[in-house]
Amino acid sequence: MSKFLIIAIILLIIAGGLYLEHRRGGNLAAVADKLGLSFQGDRKHLPEEVERAGFDLFTQGGNAISNWMEGENQGIRVAIFDYGYEARVAGEGERGVPVSDDQQGRENRLQSVIWVHSGLKLPDFDLSPSGIHQRTVAARFGLSRLTFDGDTPFNRRYILLARDAERVRRLFTPAVRRQLLAQSGLVFESRGRDALFYHFQERVEAKRIPGFLKQAEGLLQLMSTPE
Repeated sequence: MSKFLIIAIILLIIAGGLYLEHRRGGNLAAVADKLGLSFQGDRKHLPEEVERAGFDLFTQGGNAISNWMEGENQGIRVAIFDYGYEARVAGEGERGVPVSDDQQGRENRLQSVIWVHSGLKLPDFDLSPSGIHQRTVAARFGLSRLTFDGDTPFNRRYILLARDAERVRRLFTPAVRRQLLAQSGLVFESRGRDALFYHFQERVEAKRIPGFLKQAEGLLQLMSTPE
């Protein structure tokens, strides 16, 4: 294969990627309009108020995000955006570590993220699916594993880490656990009035964003309504 053909193929791949990103931005802008959210498609820095909340996800890479949607309804602020970082295949990313030229054993993780800031103040916890890459969130944030007697399906499907076990146990009612079992793979980080929802390495299609947002809001509503 000639050098010129290789260059042409590379350029076509780049052009195709740019086209797909442009099309995604247009689709997301339309969804944001339907949801009553503002939209900014260009890359930007993660807002300081989101970054300082102390979420584990943003310790994994830099603070660049894209396709930012934002709005407020009845005192509840919501933002939806794309966030990516480079990580070891079986492990985590490291903020401040430059991207390596040697990609062996590394991968890019890109996911759609929902941030909610509300009047509902929840205890600190980290919920993630079991069987994924190795995480050190428990050690870094001082959280401990919490399980539920008699709920083997939930204990197998998810890893729930908590700072205040009893407060978190009361939040995760049977109704909340049933809802989570119906949403396989969800990551849910709570830091007081700030909550974060995403699926590792899953960028949600534009047409599925309203449903994803509804799921996140539904979980928070369940947690605010005691059984």
